Amino acid sequence: MCTPVLLAVIRIDGKGIVFGRCIQRSVDFNEPALKRHLFAGVEAAQHFEMCDIQESRFAHFVDNQLDGSHFGCNITRVDSALCANNSFQGRRTHEIATGAPERSARGVKAYGCGAVRVLGNHSADYESPIKIDACFRYDVSHNTIFNSGIGPRYTGTVALNVGSIIPGRNMRAGRIVGNLVECCGGIGIGVTSDVIGGICIADNIVRNTQGRGIYVNATNITISGNRIEDWGLRNLNEAAIHVTGAATVVDNRFSHSSLPRLPCLAGVDSHLLTRDNVSETGNPVA
Repeated sequence: MCTPVLLAVIRIDGKGIVFGRCIQRSVDFNEPALKRHLFAGVEAAQHFEMCDIQESRFAHFVDNQLDGSHFGCNITRVDSALCANNSFQGRRTHEIATGAPERSARGVKAYGCGAVRVLGNHSADYESPIKIDACFRYDVSHNTIFNSGIGPRYTGTVALNVGSIIPGRNMRAGRIVGNLVECCGGIGIGVTSDVIGGICIADNIVRNTQGRGIYVNATNITISGNRIEDWGLRNLNEAAIHVTGAATVVDNRFSHSSLPRLPCLAGVDSHLLTRDNVSETGNPVA
């Protein structure tokens, strides 16, 4: 599509999909049947996901703007998927504050894909803005995430969430690189269930999280060159980087403006290697 199009919702099943340069904003529809069709000239929908792509050989979702109380882009069982250079704006803070239906769950979710790349997106004000679930290969890089799970109550979510419903299923050899994650009601970056590992988490900036900055429940992980600032703001003695399995944790930097006793690192595995990690504010590194 060459010009911006205002639309309600898209449900796509097919062999190959290229979708881009569209603008979607929210209005209210009560008819669920609208979910399976494309409507032009409408300012969108609140009761379901804005874009639902399923069971395709490849799918490219690029250069779009999605704005409103909604589940943003859902990509399911695609052999090769790309979600790049999109802007996703939810309404999670407003929903929690006013008691409105909590529809702003995900900006982007990929499930069961052979290979997925989520690159250069802006995703703000969702419960968990980016979720990668049971994808065999993945690259989540250079995304900007704000206000994840923020509201009058702590929601305990993960802003950039890589995991699987079944632990270890299809999750291995991924990259989480160069993302900016800021103002989270829970964990900044979480890798929650990949038991095979082989993941690189590098050069990310994580700021102002109620919980941990980076949490990894996996093994054979490399965590390097990240910067974590003002983590653990709910003050439960949580570390900036917490690793449960074997990992290499090197060249990370830490800074905290208000809680100088919070630890920078936590991990008990005998194969955990740490080196050249620096706290600029005296928070304990060892």
